[in-house]
Amino acid sequence: MTALRPPLTACKWLLPSWGIAVLAGFAWLQLYAATPETQGRAPLVWPPSSSLPRSADGSTLLVFIHPYCPCSRATLEELAAMMSRCDGRLKALVLFVIPGSERAAWERHEYWRTAAAIPGVQAGLDRDGVEASRFGARTSGQTILFDREGVRRFAGGITVFRGHVGDNDGRNAVVAWVNAGRAEVSATPTFGCALPVPPEPATGVSP
Repeated sequence: MTALRPPLTACKWLLPSWGIAVLAGFAWLQLYAATPETQGRAPLVWPPSSSLPRSADGSTLLVFIHPYCPCSRATLEELAAMMSRCDGRLKALVLFVIPGSERAAWERHEYWRTAAAIPGVQAGLDRDGVEASRFGARTSGQTILFDREGVRRFAGGITVFRGHVGDNDGRNAVVAWVNAGRAEVSATPTFGCALPVPPEPATGVSP
């Protein structure tokens, strides 16, 4: 029995259409990767209401992570590279923002293990985004650097695009401030998923 074949005319139309669809999909993915998420406003100084520990003799870095955000893997890779360049002069807290009802064994979560294994980094939970709200964090990967006096020196992301590892202004700014006490950049966009935090904007803060 002879197999049916699509008409040649149909093939001529389908192949170009398929190619256009592939290119359009690729372009959309590139656009999505390069589009930052809306991020909150970090406070100019360390919030007195925060229960997080702050280094008394050096800089403190806060990194807020959505544990199910695929882009966060790149943030943690950049954090590891950044910490190695700061030579012990930086303490970092990676806070996993989760709903208060979440009861997962977080110490076994991949991202938790990755963060906890980085020298100078402490991993912790931020249930219901309490600390994220205090620090104006709205996007996974949002990173905030405070100096020893509790003054904000940097706020933003430390990846070049969503889920992409590579040289970027955020990572370089943090390293420059910690090692040299100054940096040309104090804010960058954050590429990641929205954090599960209350919708109310943080107060008493500056862009």
